[in-house]
Amino acid sequence: MAPFIRQNNVSVIKRYSALATWSVIALIVSGVAASYARLDSWSDLIHSGYGQLVVVKVCLFAIIAFLATRIRARLSAQRSVARFVAAEFSVIALAIGVGVALHATPLSRSATPLHSAAEEVLGFNFPLAPNAMRVIFGWHPEWLILTVGVMSCALYLAGLRRLKVNSISWPALRTMSFMTGLGIVIWATSSGIAKYAMISFASHMIQHMMLSMLAPIFIVLGAPITLALRALPSPHNDSPRNSREWLLAILHSNYSRYVTQPIVVLVIFTFGLYGMYFTSLFATLMSGHVGHIFMEVHFLFSGLLFAFVVIGVDPAPRLVPHWTRLMLVMVAISLHAFFAIALMQSTVPVGHAWYSIVRPPWIDNPLTDTYNGGGIAWALGEVPSLLLMVIVAVQWAKSDTKLAVRLDRQADRDGDAELNAYNKRLTALNKNDA
Repeated sequence: MAPFIRQNNVSVIKRYSALATWSVIALIVSGVAASYARLDSWSDLIHSGYGQLVVVKVCLFAIIAFLATRIRARLSAQRSVARFVAAEFSVIALAIGVGVALHATPLSRSATPLHSAAEEVLGFNFPLAPNAMRVIFGWHPEWLILTVGVMSCALYLAGLRRLKVNSISWPALRTMSFMTGLGIVIWATSSGIAKYAMISFASHMIQHMMLSMLAPIFIVLGAPITLALRALPSPHNDSPRNSREWLLAILHSNYSRYVTQPIVVLVIFTFGLYGMYFTSLFATLMSGHVGHIFMEVHFLFSGLLFAFVVIGVDPAPRLVPHWTRLMLVMVAISLHAFFAIALMQSTVPVGHAWYSIVRPPWIDNPLTDTYNGGGIAWALGEVPSLLLMVIVAVQWAKSDTKLAVRLDRQADRDGDAELNAYNKRLTALNKNDA
């Protein structure tokens, strides 16, 4: 019985060790990002009450991680862990108390004086009228998406390092494509355009097009799923399901097969535009930080799903013929063009319930801003769509070439048995007809 319990403990530890490790990494990254957003300088860690609580919480977190490591080691050796568990629960209770106090403590970052009620709603002063320098090189970070983007970049680089150690080649263009896509996502959510998108519909539409139309093309062509499948280790017979098996299970699940159906992809990618921008949902999402993040994530997810089905080079849960992909792009172009025309012909400003509250002095007419947003949707939406059509055509041609080469090799191996059998069948049919 004892060996069975020991083996069971080891299996449980292996099962949750990786999950605990990634959870700790996520907590560290999110904590650092949150502290950076709220602290004005390094000296605030010592001289401000908020910073001192941050230091205390970091120390408690380090103690919890140390105790968790010792508990895992003792469980593997079947030794007593009662004292360590009691100590860890005590430290966790202290950490929770510090977290509550941290939440109630005023921030140390000096607040910029706001000059109007609209700026109070926004949380920052109105920026100057947009120009290329302020839009491209400005800084208005969205820490959640920025953190996820940086972690995705780190994981991709870690996968490349694993392939290099195992002497597996990887095309440099895929790496460049993936990093370009991540760069576009980070720029669209953390640069000056992110600030202007809060107060101008035209700027918001630039952000939307970058997230849903342009960035997904580069990310999908980077083949992150293929990289993960090649880099992650294969499971052993006596080990629990590892990350590679989980990835394959998700990839071939019924849910993945459902959401990758062309009709479902088209509905998510295009018809969501009409339901969001021509109803009160858009203003509702813009009025809250969580809603705004949800909208950005939706744009990115819908674009990634569409690009994955149309031009994806990764393993897919269903095989979509190239002619279907081409038709899907053409229908999406048409629906997107109708959407842009509807914006330019609108007699009511889109998102008026929100933009009327946070209207800056340099926007003279909100309806003109909506018209400009429709023009941007038309211009920036058609270029990526045409790029998708070109990529689908190239992939289709390469697929036909590979098929022809494969058939030629098969014919060389079996003496063109398939063609001979077909000719014999036609000869037999002719004899029967005669």
